[in-house]
Amino acid sequence: MPDHTAQLRATIAKTPLEHQAPLLADLAMKLRLSDPQQALITAKKALQLAKQHCQPEIIAKCHNVLGAIYHAFGQYQTATSHFEQTLTFYRHTSDDWEGLSAVLNNLGVTCYVQGQYDTALKYYLDSLKLRERLGNKAQIAGSYGNIAAVYFDMENYQKALEFYLKETEIKEEIGDQEHLGNAYIGLGVVYEALQEYEKSLEYYHKAIHIQEQFEDRKGLSISYGNIGFVYSSLHQAEQALKYYFKALAIKEDLNDASGLTSVYLNIADMYLQQHQYDTAENYLEKALTTAQSTGAKLHEMDCYHTFSELYEAKGNYRHALHYYKQYTAVKEALFNREKARQIAEIQTQYETEKKEKEAEIYRLKNVELVKMVEKLETLHQEKNEFLGLVSHDLKNPLTYIRGTTDLVLEYGAKNYSKTELIELFPSIRENCDRMLKMIRNLLDINRLESNHTQFTWMAFDLNHVVEQVVEQHQLPATEKNISIHLEIPSQPAEIYADADAVKQILENLLSNALKYSYPHSPVTVRVIPQEQTVRVEVRDQGQGLSKTDLAQVFNKFTKLSAQPTAGEESTGLGLSIVKKLTELMQGDVKVESAGKGHGATFTVTFPTAPKNAD
Repeated sequence: MPDHTAQLRATIAKTPLEHQAPLLADLAMKLRLSDPQQALITAKKALQLAKQHCQPEIIAKCHNVLGAIYHAFGQYQTATSHFEQTLTFYRHTSDDWEGLSAVLNNLGVTCYVQGQYDTALKYYLDSLKLRERLGNKAQIAGSYGNIAAVYFDMENYQKALEFYLKETEIKEEIGDQEHLGNAYIGLGVVYEALQEYEKSLEYYHKAIHIQEQFEDRKGLSISYGNIGFVYSSLHQAEQALKYYFKALAIKEDLNDASGLTSVYLNIADMYLQQHQYDTAENYLEKALTTAQSTGAKLHEMDCYHTFSELYEAKGNYRHALHYYKQYTAVKEALFNREKARQIAEIQTQYETEKKEKEAEIYRLKNVELVKMVEKLETLHQEKNEFLGLVSHDLKNPLTYIRGTTDLVLEYGAKNYSKTELIELFPSIRENCDRMLKMIRNLLDINRLESNHTQFTWMAFDLNHVVEQVVEQHQLPATEKNISIHLEIPSQPAEIYADADAVKQILENLLSNALKYSYPHSPVTVRVIPQEQTVRVEVRDQGQGLSKTDLAQVFNKFTKLSAQPTAGEESTGLGLSIVKKLTELMQGDVKVESAGKGHGATFTVTFPTAPKNAD
């Protein structure tokens, strides 16, 4: 293959300086995956030249390239900033609809990988509208596939199905056989999620038919693996193994190390389920060796976990404990490498003590000891979750702030315009606010658990506080096109509590409802006076809660299966604070949900008269 970058460099060397910017931008785009650091330097040089020679269209192009480079680095906020500058140019000074649709799609991809599904969807739909005007059916099909992926990750499988079917219909119409296989795989994955396994298998087999035509062996191995997983879900071990081995044969031939590890693990799991422990162990050893040779730590972690399950099933608890320690060590090293050594030591000590205590429990049947072990497990879990909170939710904002300041210091403030520097401040402020909110929550929960909370008890009208809280949340609700319906009685609803604490409870509940609700859906807040209490209900029609979520929703540091619909942050402390505050004021809080996709209702009850208040 010709070295296109070398040819491009030679062309740049012969080109006058004032015309080099677009060529340098092209070179940076080609280098972004093979040499990202050099790509960044080249793109910045291109941007500087374009600005010096007042070339607005090339400036926009350079920002688009920088967006792609920062996206590859995983610096998504910086990537978004550059894409948005390109977007501004196209929207106000250009009639290049194709370029505009492309940058809108880029913004959608950047938001999607950050889990900002609502924003990603908006960009994808805007891009789709332009592509429909242009009539480029291949690009329209691509937009449908992107939109379907967003809905799939939002667990809105019916919508995902709708758009995957549209993508498939267009690709079939225009005869895009080469990419039709991917659309069939998308449909297969959705039907698998919907547990419509026959349809899932139908589309996986359609994908295989196309992949065979185009000799897409890697695609074939993926389809075979997916089919194996479906049969595993159907508890048809023989069929599952048949397709896993088909996938394995191709991956071995292609020397696809990453794919090999995954298939080895799936095969081992099937044999483990069939109690064929020696065969399972054989494939687990292959999976672990491959994972270690490629540095695939996630796969290595899965191998250790499955080894632990294998030896536990065989009754070899010593080996099970050994591999569980290995699993935990890798997991926590991935989680926070700086804390890996300390956490591994704590984990090892904890697991040893846990096994000793469990042996004592079974020997003595001591109920009190069982409770003690359960308490230790809870404390250990909270320790891990706290370390996770600190290492992730505090480290990420600090990393962004440090990275931004390093960038300015490295290239010098004089290389940035005043406008460019000012544009950095909102993101820095936003990340500081995130950390401040997190620290306040941590201080609140510590104060509540240490019994250092002092309430100012008084009788007051709850209606007034509820109205204040609803009014404060109108702006974030409007930004998500969510309507808040307030239902309060005409007469005062007097309670006896601490007004500030009650306000904090209601703010947490309403903020949560908005955070997990889809755009254009309602949130209802009701105040219901009763004989000796007043009840407040906050009901949403959002993502709902699973049975697992319901069991732990008020625990500290809890991360629920549902995700904020617009990429909002969640510390996992808000509902724990709600519960503790409510109980300290002799109230009660509970949650109800019919399951995923059916919304949730949080109900908090306050007393109307003093009950041993202090």
